[in-house]
Order: sequence, then C-alpha cells, then structure tokens
Amino acid sequence: MQKAADVGLAQTDKWVHQGVADQTSPVTFGQAGKLAVMYAGEEYTFTIPDGLGLKGMVDKINEDPKNPGIVASVLNDGMGTATSYKLVLNGKREGAENTIQILDTTRLNRMDTSPGTWEHAREASNSMCRIDGYPSDGSSWIQRSGNEVGDALDGVILNLEGTGKSTITIQNDPAEMMNRIKLMVESVNFCKSYIKEQTKFTGSKLVSKVLKDGTLVGE
Repeated sequence: MQKAADVGLAQTDKWVHQGVADQTSPVTFGQAGKLAVMYAGEEYTFTIPDGLGLKGMVDKINEDPKNPGIVASVLNDGMGTATSYKLVLNGKREGAENTIQILDTTRLNRMDTSPGTWEHAREASNSMCRIDGYPSDGSSWIQRSGNEVGDALDGVILNLEGTGKSTITIQNDPAEMMNRIKLMVESVNFCKSYIKEQTKFTGSKLVSKVLKDGTLVGE
C-alpha cells in the first residue's frame, strides 16, 4: 500500500550572538555575571564567574546540572574581526513550544547581550505532514513536536527525514510477524510449565504455592 505525503520537519530553536573578538577575554570582569534565559516556558539564570571568557562561559552553561535544555557552543566565522567568535544557544528539544528567550535581566559587563545583539538563526517548530491529501484545506497540517509520528496511521510509525513530497510504502513484515508468534508460543508454554510445576501431585498431597504479600508461602 502506498500513500503520498507532504512533509516539514520539526526543528530546535537556535540563537546566535553578534560576537566578540576572541574566546578567552573575560565576558564579565570585577564581578560575577549572569545569563538569564527562558526555555520552553521555564526561566533559568546561569551564573558566569568573574573573569571567564567565552569558551569558559560555554562550558559553564553546558555543565550546569540544572540547565533546562540549552546547548551552548562557540562559532568562529573565520573573518578575524572584532565579532568573529559568536555564542550559539541551541535548544535540545524539537517542537514549537521549545523556544529560547534571552531575558533583559542578563548582566555581562564585558559582553553586550541586549536583544539587538542576537540573530534568531532557526525557529523552533513542529513537524508537519499531509497524508493522502489530508488535511485538504491547503493551510492545515498534521503536527507533532518531533519527527517520529506514531499515531497518525494505525499500526504505522513514520520517521520524517526530509522536507518536501514523499511516498509512504506500507507492507507486511513476515519476519517480524514470525518473531511475535514465536514469542507468544513461548509465553504460553512457559505459563503451562509454571502452572504444572506449582500444582504438581507428589504422592499423598497436592503441592500448591500461594503468593501472598509478595512472599511464597505454604506447600
């Protein structure tokens, strides 16, 4: 069975700072700074120690045990300018609800992080698909927060891998069916053997073990 599909992939949120000259000069000096963010509706402040450079700041963010789901990195554009080293903040999770917002309470006295210094390089989004022309209004989509769609077609898991038009081929998997039948037979045989063992007749009395409060009692 084949079905036509239009596909758009789910994406993570990504922000890129305008940049600094290098990754070792302090981003805050004379006092600790902070990077205040909101991710997926959760507000969190990263404390940046006094004298830490851009690379150290990235490590501090990524190693923070309470990090709500942001991955930091340094991007070097190779131009050798005063803004060549850029702080990149990327969300871990796909889906339109997993957005990053840099809050106004951020304070780094050697690095301007005001809203105008950031580029929204990629917007968090849901995966979107139409299957066999549905939805048919031309503007609606079947949406999920990730790129695995397991509940749109009964018994079918769609792994979305690219944007555009594609063909979904649905066919039986005889090997998998055989494995499932084998597992079912093995389970039935195990149950029969267990019941037989627990109720076996040993001469003058019937042996029966009863499970009570998690403990095997009585014979």
